[in-house]
Amino acid sequence: MRSATSATADGEVPARGVPTPTVAPRPLGPGEIAGGVLAVIGRHWRPLYGVVTAVSAAAAVTATAVVAAADGWLRPSAPGSAALPAYAFWPGVGPGPGTGTGLDVGGGGGTGAGAGAGLPGSALAVGAALVPLLLLITACLMAVLHSAHGVALEAAATRLPLARGELWRRTRARLRAALGVQLLVWLCVGGTALAGCAAMAAVRSGAVPGVSAAPHGPAQCALTVLTGCVVPFALLALAFFVRVRLALAPAVTVLEGRAPLSALRRSWTLVRSSWWRVCGVCSTGAVTTVCGYGLFRYVAGPAGEEARTALLRLGVGGPSAAGAALTLTPVALALLLCSLATLPLGCSALAFLSMALSDEGRRAEPAVSGERARPVPLRSR
Repeated sequence: MRSATSATADGEVPARGVPTPTVAPRPLGPGEIAGGVLAVIGRHWRPLYGVVTAVSAAAAVTATAVVAAADGWLRPSAPGSAALPAYAFWPGVGPGPGTGTGLDVGGGGGTGAGAGAGLPGSALAVGAALVPLLLLITACLMAVLHSAHGVALEAAATRLPLARGELWRRTRARLRAALGVQLLVWLCVGGTALAGCAAMAAVRSGAVPGVSAAPHGPAQCALTVLTGCVVPFALLALAFFVRVRLALAPAVTVLEGRAPLSALRRSWTLVRSSWWRVCGVCSTGAVTTVCGYGLFRYVAGPAGEEARTALLRLGVGGPSAAGAALTLTPVALALLLCSLATLPLGCSALAFLSMALSDEGRRAEPAVSGERARPVPLRSR
C-alpha cells in the first residue's frame, strides 16, 4: 500500500471531492494503518504540534483553574473547620495525613476530612457542576484534535502545503460540528454505561423490589444474579459496542463535512463490516493513553512536590493550597503530555481508518455492479 501522502498523485479523488488514500483491495492491516498515521504526522508535524500544544496547554490550565476554584469554594472560611477538597473524588486521592489537607495522595488510609463519611451537600453540588465543566473542556480538546488531524490528513493526501495558520483556520471552521459529534457520542455511550452502573448499584443497595444483596433461596438468587450481574454487564458491553460503532463519527464530520447526526449514521455504516479493526484501534489507543497517563503522572510526581514546597516557602494559600498543588500539578502535567504523545496518534488513526473505509466502500460498489469507479478531479479549495 502506498502511504496517504501519495494517495492522489494522479490529481483524482472520489466523488464528494474528499481526498482518500489509495488502498489495496484487501482490508488494511495494523502495520499499514500505523504506517499511514506516521506518514501523515511526519509530513505535517510542525503545524500539528504547534496547534495541539497551544490548545492542550490552554485546556490543562483551564481545567486546573476550575478545580482549584471549586476547591477554594468548598474550603470553609472558619479556620480549623473540616473541608472536603473538590478533587477528593479523583482516583488515587484518599483521606490521610501528609498533604496539608487531610488527604493522602495515592489512596492511603487515614482520618482526614471526609473520611468515613458521605459527601456533604456543598461538595455534591459543586461536584455536580464541576464534572460537566471538566467533561466539556475535554470534549473541546478532543474536537480540536480530531479536526486538526483530519485537516492534516487531507493535506497529506493531496500533497498540499499546510502552514500553522491555515491549519488553525480550517480546524476552527469544523470545530463546532466536531464538538457536537463528540458530545453526542459521549451521550450515547455514557448513558448506556451509566444505566448499567445504576442497575448494579440499585441491586447492591436493595432498592430493587424483591431483590436482595444477600438472597435466600434459588429463585431469589437467580433474580439477583440476573438483575445485579447479567443486566449491568450486558449494558456495559452494549456501551462498548456502541462506542466502537460510533468511533469514526468525529473523523467523518471533519473529512466529509457531515452534520452531527449524519456523521453518527455514517460511522455506524462504515464500522459495520470492520468492527474488529476499529475495535483494535480504539482499544490500542485507550490502553496507550491510560498507561501513558500513569507513567507521566509518576514522572511528574516530583513537580508536585516542588510546587508544594514553593507555595509553603512563599506563604501563598497556606497548607491547603500547597496540598492542592501537590495533587493537581502532576495530574495537569500528565494530561498535557497525554494530549501531546498518545491522543494525537489515536485521532490520526481514526481519521486515516475512516478515509480508508470510505474508499474501500466506494471501490466495492462498482465491483458489485460490474462498473468501474469514475473519480472526479480535485476541486479547488
